[in-house]
Amino acid sequence: MRRIVDQHSRELNAICERVVEIARRLGGTPDLEFQLQESGLPLALVGQALANQVGTAGRRLHLSPKALLQLALAGTEFALAEDPEKHPAHPFLVRRDMPPPGLTLLPDSDARLLYRSVLERDNPRLFLPKSAQLHELGVEARV
Repeated sequence: MRRIVDQHSRELNAICERVVEIARRLGGTPDLEFQLQESGLPLALVGQALANQVGTAGRRLHLSPKALLQLALAGTEFALAEDPEKHPAHPFLVRRDMPPPGLTLLPDSDARLLYRSVLERDNPRLFLPKSAQLHELGVEARV
């Protein structure tokens, strides 16, 4: 079971690194850099880039694009922000140190938000290891 969790963690870390790389590329594009500073990049635009570069990896992890971005961008120079006056609020990718006027940074993701996102997304898939994997775990636990 530990190997399965480690594999999932490695996959999640690789996807998060890729997401940050995509955000940096978008923020470094001359046309989009100005928009990033003035109004932020809409989630729809960033979501298209994610779909082209990351594919269905976020869905495999049961993460919406918003949840994936919040998780991946935690502690980086980028963040998601929303206008609290608009309902429904639409997220924008912004630079953490200078969000556009009127937008409020969303909190960095944590395990509780990730869990809630999985439950909101759709029916989570429960994984039951094969009997050989369970046997391996039992052998490892005895050692």
